Amino acid sequence: MKKWLFIIIVLVIAGGVLGFWWWKNSTVNWQTYRNERFGYELRLPKEWVIMAPAEYLSTDLCRTDSIIVNNASAIVIAKERLDLCGFFGEYLPSHEAELAISVLEGGLPLGGPYPIKDLTSILQPPFEHRVVAGQEAVFYPNNSPNRDRPDIDASRIYFNHGSDSYLIFLKFGADGTYDPIYDQILSAFRFIK
Repeated sequence: MKKWLFIIIVLVIAGGVLGFWWWKNSTVNWQTYRNERFGYELRLPKEWVIMAPAEYLSTDLCRTDSIIVNNASAIVIAKERLDLCGFFGEYLPSHEAELAISVLEGGLPLGGPYPIKDLTSILQPPFEHRVVAGQEAVFYPNNSPNRDRPDIDASRIYFNHGSDSYLIFLKFGADGTYDPIYDQILSAFRFIK
């Protein structure tokens, strides 16, 4: 009996280790996006497209040229090229986007010292504490069945790094959940300076 129990325990542990190894290494063939201006990078599926709003044109047209995208304060990531990147606010900028990242230089513009040290002081529950790239973060899920804009509703992650505040939007499905691939993308988010 002890022999079978030992074998089962070893198989469960080996399965867990193999599953974790496969999950971590499934990003090997992904592309790396690197933002030189704000000093961060992340990995995402190689087929996905990284775009930035044409900030200086005062429009929401998407740009894909690397000089603009690699220095943008806001990026939109989608499974295919978009014409319009949308407006960054409380919602995902474009309903076709998978996720978006916005960096607010000098912190959130809500009055008082920047950046706001305790992000939980500006958010209403429910929220969860997370860690993104070694930074304390607040995960604000938007999974209510009574969402007012389900086509562009997104969960949001807020965190600070240096004097800047970061906002990451994660697309939510109609069923109120988000794709687990976002966890893999967030696990590969890191600061390079």
